[in-house]
Amino acid sequence: MKTAKVFLALSLVLSLMLLMIPVASLYEGTEAVLRADCAVTVSEQNIGTPDYYVAADATFTSDNAFTAGIFTVEAEGFVFTDCTVTESEGGQAPEISADYDGNKVIFTGFSNSTENDFRSYTKLTLRLKFAIADGTLALAAGSTVTVSVKDINIANVDEERFVTGDATGTLHIHNKSETWTSDSTGHWYACSGCDEIFDFASHTESDWIVDAEATAEADGHRHKECTVCGYHTAEEIIKKTSAQYIPGDINGDETVDNKDLIRLFQYLSEWGVEVNADALDVNGDQAVDNKDLIRLFQYLSEWNVEIF
Repeated sequence: MKTAKVFLALSLVLSLMLLMIPVASLYEGTEAVLRADCAVTVSEQNIGTPDYYVAADATFTSDNAFTAGIFTVEAEGFVFTDCTVTESEGGQAPEISADYDGNKVIFTGFSNSTENDFRSYTKLTLRLKFAIADGTLALAAGSTVTVSVKDINIANVDEERFVTGDATGTLHIHNKSETWTSDSTGHWYACSGCDEIFDFASHTESDWIVDAEATAEADGHRHKECTVCGYHTAEEIIKKTSAQYIPGDINGDETVDNKDLIRLFQYLSEWGVEVNADALDVNGDQAVDNKDLIRLFQYLSEWNVEIF
C-alpha cells in the first residue's frame, strides 16, 4: 500500500509538471525542441529453467540533461516484474518507482535531501525484467518476444518536456535441441533458429571399440568415441591377418628383430631390397615413412607401443 501511494504521488507530481508546458510550444521552432532518444535491447533469457524470464535494457539519451520521466512497458506473454538502474551518466542514479500491475515506470532525479536539489542525466539505462505469464511458457520455442517502451514523457529540471518516440526490442526464443551436436572440439546443445549454443563441453574419450575384426580376407576397423555424445574421436584400420604376415616382419623370415629394422631402413632409403609389403605400415597410419621406422625401433626396444 505504501509503495502504491508513493507511486501515485510521484505520478501526480510528474504528470502535473509535464502538463504545465503547452505541447504546441514545443514545436514553435526546431531549435527550441528538446529531444531524447530511447532504444530497447532485449538482452537476456534463462531458457529451460522454472523461473523463465527475459530482460530488456531501455536506454534514454539526449544532448540536453533530463531529470525525470514516466513511461509504459509491454511484452506479450510476459508479466513486468522488476526495474533497476544499470547506468546513469551525468548524476547519481535516480529514484525508481514502478507500478507492475499497470506496467508503468517513473524515474526521478529529485533529491530527498533538505536542500531539495536535483540530479540530471544525459544517458540513463534501466533494466526491465519480465516473467512468463502464469508461470508457464506461453510462447513457442523459435518465436519472437517484442518488448515495447511507449507513452514516454521526459522533462528537465526547468519543467521543459522532451520529444521522445516509442521504442521496441525483440528477442528470439531459443529452441534448444534435445540431442547433442558436436565436432572435433566438443559437444553442445544448439538452438534450431539461431547460432546460440548451450552447455558446451569437451569430449570424454572411450577406449578402442572394435567395429569389425580383421580376417585373412579383409581389414578390420576400430574407433574411439565420446562417452557423452558418441562423436568418433579416432578411427583406425586393423590390418587383415595372413599366415605369411607377422606385424613388424619386414624381411619375411617370420621373426621380428633388428634385421627387420635394418631392412625397413634400407627400403625407405630406396635400396631396392625385398620386403613383406603387408608389414611395412608398422604404425597403422596408412602410410610408409620414417614414423614406421621409429615405431619399430620403439617396439624392439620394449616400449609400450603397438605394431600392425
